[in-house]
Amino acid sequence: MYYFDTDTDVRLGDKITYRRLLFNWKKDLGTVVYVPGQSPINQSMEYGDVKEWAFILDNDPNSPLSAGYFPQEEKYVSKRIQFLSRGNAINSISEDDELL
Repeated sequence: MYYFDTDTDVRLGDKITYRRLLFNWKKDLGTVVYVPGQSPINQSMEYGDVKEWAFILDNDPNSPLSAGYFPQEEKYVSKRIQFLSRGNAINSISEDDELL
């Protein structure tokens, strides 16, 4: 999967901005913390035919936001998510983390 209208693929540790629908389209900074195929499999993020990718906002580190991962059907992630820079995966979701 790629960031909207780019050839930049989504990678674990990427620094992003996330534009909320509410709050006057405020942009929040965040980090990609889970990508299927790049992260150790987490049962909360990959089960059955379901796969999700996730990012954590810098101002809310305890609440990852996730979205469906369908690279064959959807080439791009939401245009509300924009790539800033490559980062490291220090805060990634591990295979043992339980997510709601």
